[in-house]
Amino acid sequence: MKDMDERLYEAAIRGDVEKLLDLLNEDALKKADEPFLDRVMRNCIGKDNPLHLGALFGHNEFVREISSRKPEFACQLNSKGLSPLHLAAERGHVLVVKVLLETDADVCFVRDRDGSIPLQLAVIKGRVEVIEELVKAKNITAWLLTDEREPILHFCAKHDQFDALKKLVSLVKDDGFVRLKDNSDNTILHLLSAKKQIKMVEFLLDNTGIELEINALNVDRLTALDELYLPQWEAGFLELQKLLRGKGAKRSSDLSSPTNFALKLTKQDSKWLERMEPSLLVLATLVVSVTYAAILSPPGGFWQDDYLQPGSKQNHTAGDPILWSKSRTRYYVFYISNSIGFFSSLAIIAVILGGHQVSPTYILRVLNYSTAIVMISLTSSYMLSLSSAASGGWMSLALSVTCSVFFSGTITALYIKDSCSKILRRHRKGEGTQQSVVIQMTTDHQNS
Repeated sequence: MKDMDERLYEAAIRGDVEKLLDLLNEDALKKADEPFLDRVMRNCIGKDNPLHLGALFGHNEFVREISSRKPEFACQLNSKGLSPLHLAAERGHVLVVKVLLETDADVCFVRDRDGSIPLQLAVIKGRVEVIEELVKAKNITAWLLTDEREPILHFCAKHDQFDALKKLVSLVKDDGFVRLKDNSDNTILHLLSAKKQIKMVEFLLDNTGIELEINALNVDRLTALDELYLPQWEAGFLELQKLLRGKGAKRSSDLSSPTNFALKLTKQDSKWLERMEPSLLVLATLVVSVTYAAILSPPGGFWQDDYLQPGSKQNHTAGDPILWSKSRTRYYVFYISNSIGFFSSLAIIAVILGGHQVSPTYILRVLNYSTAIVMISLTSSYMLSLSSAASGGWMSLALSVTCSVFFSGTITALYIKDSCSKILRRHRKGEGTQQSVVIQMTTDHQNS
């Protein structure tokens, strides 16, 4: 049987249909319990089967013969995780692609080890004729995203395949297709602007409805025009800037409408949220426990007896908070601060545990604000407790002032640090942009 396998693989490499038919007749005469091609398929799991080799070398007649007898070969992946259609699409063997699609058009949906379908490989290599056959066979494949949620047109931008982009746009003819975004909310204009692909941008703006997304924000809250400014100078900066500006493109800093605010987090915020969620959950649970216990045992405790004298300010009954009788203002401050800390911590727990049901941006805002509120309320409750322990004397005042200055100083320092970082980043971007413009103007002057 090994000899027959070797001869079959040799026939596949050479595209020898007659040898294939001779092998099948030879196997039929032996009247084996298992058909020859079934045995071959069982032994080819994770390796190249004969259809892989026929597709790889572009032998369309051999592919037609063997796929008609064993169509299951078309769905097998070889050692590199590729199906026969992947190989034919990547190599640009149009006739082989046609034969495979005639046998079973659903092989268009087979994904390789990296999660890519044959159409995506054809786009990367710029196989325009193959692209046309694949899209005509199954139009929906043009809309499929990779496992990393990347649209097919983004491959055209990344691999500089202008002809492939034009072919896809002409075949699909749907503005929704052109406006597809990747996992970072980048439109194709974001990618093309970053790569200074002027011709592609001009083609899309003139022939599709992508202009509706010209000021769309990605997860880093950048527009396509912002992406143009990010890299150091490259040829075409001013030309592409003029083209985008002429179609109404704006930088994110020029957008004031709240509807343009990013619906997703930046990469930095996402990493922070993922890293801090467990710690915040522990902190919130601890604060809930502490504030719950504090309300059951306020500073000074509770009166154990009844004291009711007409006109006395110290009237009380058993179970009343002592702090209430001594200073109602301080009691209100403690009660309100403690309650705010308790309910804010509950909000943190609820948001973290039910985070999959709301947007990440909402989660981050709630966590930021709630954490700040919790810290402020706990500090207020603690200072009031210190005041009660020190009987309201000078020691109470000194401790309160010290805690307030330390807490306020820490918050102020963090705010100043964050503001300085933003100013520095903005300054560096400005320098990069200025340098880009100067170099471009110098180059244009020299060319003229």
